Amino acid sequence: MSSYYYISSNPIPYTILCSLSSVQIQKLRSGLNFLELPSRDPSKSKAKFIRLIIYQNPDKTLIVCRNLCRHAGGNFVHDIEDAPQIVRCAFHGWKLNVQTLEYTHPADCLKQKRLEIDQTNENEWLILEPALYDPWMIDAKEKQVLQPDELTVTFISHACIEIQAGPTRLVIDPWLIGPAYDRSWWLLHDIDENSLERIANADGIFISKSTPDHFNRCTLRRIVQLNPGIHVYSPEMLISSLEQLGFVNTHSIRLGIWEEMPTSECRMMILPDHKHPYDDCAFLFEYKGYRILNLVDCSSPNGDFLPYGVDVLLTNFTSNKNAYPSCFIDQFNEKKVLQLAKNKDEKFLKSIIRFIQLSNPTVWIPVGGYFLEADEQIRCLNWKNDPMDVAEQLRTRFRYLKTWCPFPNGKYDVGSSTGDSPKRSVDDYLAKSWDFQYYNDQFEGILNNSSLETMKGVEEYFKWTLFNSYDLILHIVEVKDEFSDIIQEYYIDFLNSFPSFPPSRPIDRPYLRIRIHASVVRHVFLHGLSWNYVFNSFSGRYLAQPDVYHRKFWNHFKYNLPSTPPRIDESSEQL
Repeated sequence: MSSYYYISSNPIPYTILCSLSSVQIQKLRSGLNFLELPSRDPSKSKAKFIRLIIYQNPDKTLIVCRNLCRHAGGNFVHDIEDAPQIVRCAFHGWKLNVQTLEYTHPADCLKQKRLEIDQTNENEWLILEPALYDPWMIDAKEKQVLQPDELTVTFISHACIEIQAGPTRLVIDPWLIGPAYDRSWWLLHDIDENSLERIANADGIFISKSTPDHFNRCTLRRIVQLNPGIHVYSPEMLISSLEQLGFVNTHSIRLGIWEEMPTSECRMMILPDHKHPYDDCAFLFEYKGYRILNLVDCSSPNGDFLPYGVDVLLTNFTSNKNAYPSCFIDQFNEKKVLQLAKNKDEKFLKSIIRFIQLSNPTVWIPVGGYFLEADEQIRCLNWKNDPMDVAEQLRTRFRYLKTWCPFPNGKYDVGSSTGDSPKRSVDDYLAKSWDFQYYNDQFEGILNNSSLETMKGVEEYFKWTLFNSYDLILHIVEVKDEFSDIIQEYYIDFLNSFPSFPPSRPIDRPYLRIRIHASVVRHVFLHGLSWNYVFNSFSGRYLAQPDVYHRKFWNHFKYNLPSTPPRIDESSEQL
């Protein structure tokens, strides 16, 4: 991997296509620019020149992609009859919106890959393309004969599975206790009373990401109490949080590098998600040449370049795990919200099909969507695919594909390609009660902190976020959990170099209103948490006028907040 190029803002590997001089950058026009530049390495690209489209936004930011249609390889041109950001392929008339990199004709078919720019010095800007690479081929293993029950996958709950490989047991993403996303998500299934001890006595735990349905602090604290010396594997960014919880044997896994486990025939690897490289990763486990690939929540695992012919593929079966569209009841009526949710999951099924085509697994196992929404209204609107229905559709499409729909403590044997059958009805595995009040009482304690009952505290938080120079009025309405009584509300204007706080809504400006549980939003503010905790929970109700997704705003508040929590002064005047 030494030949790959890395940039500080992204952990995925890149290849250098070509370069731009500072003079060429200065000559770019606002809007569309078509360029043909000498290839940085013609021997690798097999082309002497690289054709690019560069779209310069009014704020001088650049969107760069290849001038190459993904349909049949034609070049794009601009038709004077089309919008300024639309280009048309000279071969078959396919149209691309260069601002969003989405194809508009035909619609919803493909998306153009965005290229990155890295300024190495004042005179040269590198144009970079995400590299498609296959690190799993390093020291590839031949398959050996497996004995019955030698390599198995056991389902525990939600995204938590146990891999038994010979004498080694590895547990992935344990969530067994309490809620996730600030009391919005609750476990769908009852948990066996011995599961915590079973996990604490495993040879290792792998934590894939920081979200609370994978990095569940309630569960991890209990495991630390039982066995603080258990080996815990995770991406580097989670290590400090694991150590703060009390784990003493943590192992940072690097992208694209095999990590050997104590049993020499076991090893694991993580691969970056090209869409959310700091938020998601795919997990690859190998034992005696057999491979288990868990895509977790990835949208574009390894740039859609996956090991082919894996023995087990684990993916989600539903996409409806965030606020859109279920929490946009203020924006749409309930009938439309439900239809949008169904459409979203139908589209997600196409992603599952794509992953199967890319990896050609022996068996597909659905994980990661087994939760219950605490809010009864959201529960009715948040349509989720049924894993058995998805399995049936996949078997119809892929003649030789096996599927296994898991249940608590159900086991799939990789060597024999067979899975357990439930010994009782599916409904008997469902949770019957949850300790809602216990967690509600604990969480409501955040309202006793007076620092965010003041406008000064709110202002300090939004200045800490470092988000500015974007045309948006954000309206926060803090409410009680039933969305009945308003506790306080305020406006934030991000148009200038520092956020301002108008007393009322300015007219004729892009507007986003979030009605949200006060305990949730204050928890996020005080601890400087990613707004994934806001958007992935069901604690808010959203209204955008006009009806647009403010990508720059959400990307900043989800992924680019300062790493050090804010210091909010508690001694301020009351709001």
